[in-house]
Amino acid sequence: MDNKNEHDNYSLDEIDNTVNNSEEDYDVCIEYEEDLKNNNLEKIVTDESELLYFLYDENRVNNFIEKVNTQDLWNKVFKTTVESFSYIPDEFKTKQMCAEAIQYDSFYMDFVPEKFIDVDLIKLISNDIRKNYSVLNSIPKKFYTPEICKYLLKLNSKTIQFFPPDVVDDEDYIYAITDNIDNIKWIPDKFKTDEICQAAYKKSKNYIIYLRNDFVTREIYNEGLTHYINKRNVQAIYQLLNNFSTELADPDVVVRSISDGKYQLSYKKIPKELMTEKVKYKLIEKHPYLLTSKEFNKQYNDSQFLKDLVLQNPRKYFRYIPKELKTREFCIELLKKKPSIINLIPRNYIDIDLYNECRDLLIQNFNVMYKDFRSYITEDLLKELISQNYNNYQLIPEDMRTLEIKNFIFNILDQKVKLGHNLNKYFQKVYHKYSSMFKS
Repeated sequence: MDNKNEHDNYSLDEIDNTVNNSEEDYDVCIEYEEDLKNNNLEKIVTDESELLYFLYDENRVNNFIEKVNTQDLWNKVFKTTVESFSYIPDEFKTKQMCAEAIQYDSFYMDFVPEKFIDVDLIKLISNDIRKNYSVLNSIPKKFYTPEICKYLLKLNSKTIQFFPPDVVDDEDYIYAITDNIDNIKWIPDKFKTDEICQAAYKKSKNYIIYLRNDFVTREIYNEGLTHYINKRNVQAIYQLLNNFSTELADPDVVVRSISDGKYQLSYKKIPKELMTEKVKYKLIEKHPYLLTSKEFNKQYNDSQFLKDLVLQNPRKYFRYIPKELKTREFCIELLKKKPSIINLIPRNYIDIDLYNECRDLLIQNFNVMYKDFRSYITEDLLKELISQNYNNYQLIPEDMRTLEIKNFIFNILDQKVKLGHNLNKYFQKVYHKYSSMFKS
């Protein structure tokens, strides 16, 4: 493959023009800077290119604003380009400038001084308000007079969300909810009639958190909670759990809302009234690692709850509970219920005393417990194990089959043969192997 220079696709004339343009741009910048240095402000404020050179650079604009300090100059700046409005200091803005700027783009409402905001100014952006009420974010609450509010409501009823309660009357609320069901988010409960709530509920489950409390049934509540979980709407989940009676909640659905994941609630945000024994159990069943959280245990658990939980499923939960609950007595209680958890028991508990306390349990569950008690197991215990069922001999590791134990199993097998019992293939081999050792 041929390697080409990056300029190979351009003619020499084009390259020369690029270099010349760069040189010209540099020269223009020098010229602009000299104009500012020499206070040639009239030239700057009437030349759009030169003016934007200073306005559109964070470092240059501050120097420029310091120099331009008369109303006449700022009037010329605005006349040259309306886009300069956001840079004009408030003391040099006029009501006429504000009117022209917001008519050019309602975005500039954010830069209108408070003293110029009135109904007449707002009327200039009425078309924008009809399409997108968010432009009202820039209007301070104190300017929402009853007159302005009624005017805005007629333009777009969703503007009611911006109004201070003390300037809105019943007629305004009724108009807003009648005009657009989405306004149920912003109106007081007393205006949410059964008909309004039913219409909102039928239109979208997203409105459930805004329904009147006594309208929401157990079915609607849990339907809403499930909907918000599926939509991963954490804020809505939190609102539903906090705004309505906790008696409506289905524990299974509540637990579904709790996770350490990005889109669901932390258990810390669940109202304590919802943390019933059933919810706690289901929550821990889903997220057993919570048992390791001191904060969770401090808020929601007591030692008896944790013990009861572990007793229901020792292998699943024992490893997670606090160390202080893993007492010797509790461990013995667990071993009796689930011997297979012996490997989870703290090693310092595995001693001769525990062996003696669990001797019968060890015989009954030799295959899962012998490794942990191996150093304490005696020939007497092994004989008792074999005596209960001679098939248990197979459970004993080869290196634990002492001569005494081999002789013991041989005598049992020999007695069975003499009584005419048939041995399986495994014990036939054992019997023949040991016959030469022990048969006199």
